[in-house]
Amino acid sequence: MIEGHAEWMGRQYVTVERPGATVTVVASPEKRRALRAQGALNPAPEKVLAEPFRSHAEFFDAEDRLQVRYEMLRGPAQGEMSVVEACRLFAVSRQTFYTLRRAFEARGIAGLAEGKRGRKGPVKASLEVVEFVRDDIAQLVDSRWREYFPKYR
Repeated sequence: MIEGHAEWMGRQYVTVERPGATVTVVASPEKRRALRAQGALNPAPEKVLAEPFRSHAEFFDAEDRLQVRYEMLRGPAQGEMSVVEACRLFAVSRQTFYTLRRAFEARGIAGLAEGKRGRKGPVKASLEVVEFVRDDIAQLVDSRWREYFPKYR
């Protein structure tokens, strides 16, 4: 990383060079701490190659994961780029793009926040449910047995 000398609204520019692109990150240390605490700090801002994050770094912050994800979805939705191009510019797979799009459609901006992965609740059934299912299966098996093997009643 190469630290820039410019400041905008009291924030230090940090320029990250990557083959074929230069990305400027403007998050202040306070904002970076807040993003990290909220789980919204983009772990790889240098991979964001979209033009607004390069040319208007005073507003577009590649370290802000929610902003990056929103802009990634906005471009194709507005016809500014294809999904494939958005995936390349924002360094995500198409599967991730479509997963985020469904989450955004279902929950709005909150759907773009990093949530806990995996099962959301318990999968245990109550004793009543287990007994009901066992009894139901036993009755079904018994009735089928009689139906297919009537001489063994």
